[in-house]
Amino acid sequence: MANQICSVAAGILETESGKKIKLYFPEWLEWLHSNDSFRYCPSSPHSPFTVRKEKSSRGKADYWYGYRKVSGKLHKRYIGKTGDLSSKRLEEIAEELNIPATPRSKPQFTEQPDVTDTEETTRLHIQVEELQNQLAAKSAELELVQQKLEKQRSHRIDYQAIQENYLSSLKLGKQASEYKNARRHLNGFTTLLKAKLEASHGNYAE
Repeated sequence: MANQICSVAAGILETESGKKIKLYFPEWLEWLHSNDSFRYCPSSPHSPFTVRKEKSSRGKADYWYGYRKVSGKLHKRYIGKTGDLSSKRLEEIAEELNIPATPRSKPQFTEQPDVTDTEETTRLHIQVEELQNQLAAKSAELELVQQKLEKQRSHRIDYQAIQENYLSSLKLGKQASEYKNARRHLNGFTTLLKAKLEASHGNYAE
Protein backbone atom coordinates (compact mmCIF):
# COMPACT_ATOMS: atom_id res chain seq x y z
CA MET A 1 0.00 0.00 0.00
CA ALA A 2 1.37 3.43 -0.96
CA ASN A 3 2.56 5.68 1.84
CA GLN A 4 0.07 8.40 2.73
CA ILE A 5 1.52 11.90 2.84
CA CYS A 6 1.28 13.63 6.21
CA SER A 7 -0.94 16.68 6.49
CA VAL A 8 -1.04 19.94 8.42
CA ALA A 9 -4.38 21.53 9.30
CA ALA A 10 -5.38 24.14 11.87
CA GLY A 11 -1.73 24.51 12.92
CA ILE A 12 -1.32 20.82 13.75
CA LEU A 13 0.69 18.17 11.90
CA GLU A 14 -0.71 14.64 11.88
CA THR A 15 2.03 12.08 11.16
CA GLU A 16 1.66 8.68 9.51
CA SER A 17 1.51 7.05 12.94
CA GLY A 18 -1.32 9.35 14.00
CA LYS A 19 0.82 11.51 16.26
CA LYS A 20 -0.16 15.17 16.38
CA ILE A 21 2.45 17.93 16.57
CA LYS A 22 1.73 21.63 16.93
CA LEU A 23 3.59 24.09 14.72
CA TYR A 24 6.25 26.21 16.51
CA PHE A 25 6.99 23.31 18.88
CA PRO A 26 10.54 21.86 18.80
CA GLU A 27 9.07 18.56 17.57
CA TRP A 28 7.81 20.38 14.47
CA LEU A 29 11.32 21.48 13.42
CA GLU A 30 12.72 18.03 14.21
CA TRP A 31 10.08 16.46 12.00
CA LEU A 32 10.87 18.87 9.15
CA HIS A 33 14.58 18.01 9.30
CA SER A 34 13.86 14.30 8.84
CA ASN A 35 11.01 14.51 6.28
CA ASP A 36 10.74 15.92 2.77
CA SER A 37 7.06 16.70 2.16
CA PHE A 38 3.60 17.17 3.64
CA ARG A 39 0.14 18.36 2.66
CA TYR A 40 -0.99 21.75 3.94
CA CYS A 41 -4.70 22.53 4.40
CA PRO A 42 -5.18 26.31 4.77
CA SER A 43 -7.56 27.80 7.30
CA SER A 44 -8.72 30.11 4.50
CA PRO A 45 -11.03 28.99 1.68
CA HIS A 46 -7.99 28.31 -0.55
CA SER A 47 -7.33 24.78 -1.73
CA PRO A 48 -4.73 22.54 -0.05
CA PHE A 49 -1.26 22.26 -1.58
CA THR A 50 1.83 20.09 -1.29
CA VAL A 51 4.97 21.33 0.46
CA ARG A 52 8.31 19.80 -0.60
CA LYS A 53 11.92 20.16 0.53
CA GLU A 54 14.55 20.50 -2.20
CA LYS A 55 18.31 20.96 -2.31
CA SER A 56 19.78 24.17 -3.69
CA SER A 57 21.72 24.07 -6.95
CA ARG A 58 24.96 23.84 -4.95
CA GLY A 59 23.52 21.19 -2.64
CA LYS A 60 24.56 23.05 0.52
CA ALA A 61 21.14 24.09 1.84
CA ASP A 62 17.53 22.91 1.95
CA TYR A 63 14.69 25.07 0.63
CA TRP A 64 10.94 24.45 0.81
CA TYR A 65 8.46 25.02 -2.06
CA GLY A 66 4.70 24.91 -2.38
CA TYR A 67 3.07 23.03 -5.30
CA ARG A 68 -0.51 23.02 -6.56
CA LYS A 69 -1.87 21.71 -9.84
CA VAL A 70 -4.50 23.87 -11.56
CA SER A 71 -6.13 22.76 -14.83
CA GLY A 72 -3.44 20.16 -15.33
CA LYS A 73 -0.63 22.67 -14.85
CA LEU A 74 1.69 22.49 -11.84
CA HIS A 75 2.40 25.80 -10.16
CA LYS A 76 5.31 26.38 -7.79
CA ARG A 77 6.06 28.99 -5.11
CA TYR A 78 9.18 29.49 -3.00
CA ILE A 79 8.51 29.29 0.78
CA GLY A 80 11.95 29.52 2.41
CA LYS A 81 14.20 27.56 4.72
CA THR A 82 13.05 25.18 7.44
CA GLY A 83 12.81 27.94 10.04
CA ASP A 84 10.44 29.91 7.75
CA LEU A 85 7.68 27.28 7.75
CA SER A 86 5.20 29.04 10.01
CA SER A 87 1.41 29.02 9.73
CA LYS A 88 1.49 32.63 8.55
CA ARG A 89 3.98 31.88 5.76
CA LEU A 90 2.09 28.77 4.63
CA GLU A 91 -1.16 30.76 4.49
CA GLU A 92 0.59 33.35 2.29
CA ILE A 93 1.71 30.61 -0.09
CA ALA A 94 -1.83 29.20 -0.21
CA GLU A 95 -3.04 32.61 -1.38
CA GLU A 96 -0.23 32.93 -3.95
CA LEU A 97 -1.11 29.50 -5.34
CA ASN A 98 -4.78 30.43 -5.57
CA ILE A 99 -4.63 30.68 -9.35
CA PRO A 100 -8.05 30.46 -11.02
CA ALA A 101 -8.53 27.70 -13.55
CA THR A 102 -8.58 28.82 -17.18
CA PRO A 103 -10.92 27.36 -19.78
CA ARG A 104 -9.26 24.76 -21.96
CA SER A 105 -10.61 26.51 -25.05
CA LYS A 106 -8.59 29.57 -24.13
CA PRO A 107 -5.32 28.31 -22.68
CA GLN A 108 -3.18 30.91 -20.99
CA PHE A 109 0.39 30.75 -19.88
CA THR A 110 0.83 31.36 -16.18
CA GLU A 111 3.84 33.41 -15.34
CA GLN A 112 6.24 31.18 -13.45
CA PRO A 113 7.54 32.38 -10.09
CA ASP A 114 10.94 33.94 -10.14
CA VAL A 115 12.33 31.21 -7.88
CA THR A 116 15.78 31.35 -9.48
CA ASP A 117 16.12 35.04 -8.65
CA THR A 118 15.00 34.37 -5.07
CA GLU A 119 17.59 31.64 -4.60
CA GLU A 120 20.26 33.76 -6.26
CA THR A 121 19.44 36.66 -3.94
CA THR A 122 19.78 34.35 -0.92
CA ARG A 123 23.16 33.10 -2.17
CA LEU A 124 24.34 36.67 -2.80
CA HIS A 125 23.38 37.67 0.76
CA ILE A 126 25.40 34.73 2.11
CA GLN A 127 28.41 35.67 -0.07
CA VAL A 128 28.21 39.31 1.06
CA GLU A 129 28.19 38.22 4.73
CA GLU A 130 31.22 35.98 4.12
CA LEU A 131 33.11 38.82 2.40
CA GLN A 132 32.24 41.19 5.26
CA ASN A 133 33.59 38.68 7.79
CA GLN A 134 36.79 38.24 5.76
CA LEU A 135 37.21 42.02 5.50
CA ALA A 136 36.77 42.40 9.27
CA ALA A 137 39.42 39.72 9.88
CA LYS A 138 41.85 41.41 7.47
CA SER A 139 41.24 44.78 9.11
CA ALA A 140 42.08 43.28 12.50
CA GLU A 141 45.29 41.78 11.10
CA LEU A 142 46.25 45.12 9.54
CA GLU A 143 45.67 46.91 12.84
CA LEU A 144 48.00 44.46 14.62
CA VAL A 145 50.69 45.01 11.98
CA GLN A 146 50.36 48.77 12.36
CA GLN A 147 50.65 48.47 16.14
CA LYS A 148 53.84 46.41 15.75
CA LEU A 149 55.31 48.97 13.35
CA GLU A 150 54.54 51.82 15.75
CA LYS A 151 56.17 49.87 18.58
CA GLN A 152 59.26 49.22 16.45
CA ARG A 153 59.50 52.88 15.46
CA SER A 154 59.44 53.91 19.11
CA HIS A 155 62.47 51.70 19.76
CA ARG A 156 64.68 52.84 16.88
CA ILE A 157 68.38 53.19 17.62
CA ASP A 158 69.95 56.64 17.17
CA TYR A 159 73.27 55.49 15.72
CA GLN A 160 74.38 59.05 15.02
CA ALA A 161 73.99 60.05 18.66
CA ILE A 162 75.86 56.95 19.84
CA GLN A 163 78.75 57.71 17.47
CA GLU A 164 78.98 61.33 18.59
CA ASN A 165 78.96 60.34 22.26
CA TYR A 166 81.73 57.83 21.71
CA LEU A 167 83.90 60.22 19.69
CA SER A 168 83.42 62.93 22.30
CA SER A 169 84.61 60.54 24.98
CA LEU A 170 87.92 60.18 23.09
CA LYS A 171 88.62 63.89 23.71
CA LEU A 172 90.40 64.27 20.38
CA GLY A 173 90.25 67.13 17.97
CA LYS A 174 88.15 66.54 14.88
CA GLN A 175 91.18 67.11 12.69
CA ALA A 176 93.26 64.53 14.49
CA SER A 177 94.05 61.40 12.48
CA GLU A 178 92.96 59.18 15.41
CA TYR A 179 89.57 60.93 15.47
CA LYS A 180 89.10 60.49 11.72
CA ASN A 181 90.12 56.80 11.87
CA ALA A 182 87.71 56.18 14.73
CA ARG A 183 84.82 57.84 12.84
CA ARG A 184 85.58 55.77 9.72
CA HIS A 185 85.60 52.53 11.70
CA LEU A 186 82.38 53.48 13.48
CA ASN A 187 80.64 54.25 10.17
CA GLY A 188 81.62 50.85 8.80
CA PHE A 189 80.51 49.06 11.96
CA THR A 190 77.15 50.93 11.97
CA THR A 191 76.47 50.03 8.33
CA LEU A 192 77.18 46.37 9.02
CA LEU A 193 75.01 46.37 12.15
CA LYS A 194 72.05 47.94 10.29
CA ALA A 195 72.27 45.28 7.55
CA LYS A 196 72.22 42.46 10.12
CA LEU A 197 69.23 43.95 11.93
CA GLU A 198 67.29 44.34 8.68
CA ALA A 199 68.03 40.74 7.71
CA SER A 200 67.00 39.30 11.09
CA HIS A 201 63.93 41.45 11.83
CA GLY A 202 62.87 42.71 8.42
CA ASN A 203 62.89 46.14 10.00
CA TYR A 204 64.59 49.23 8.57
CA ALA A 205 66.59 50.92 11.29
CA GLU A 206 67.49 54.58 11.07
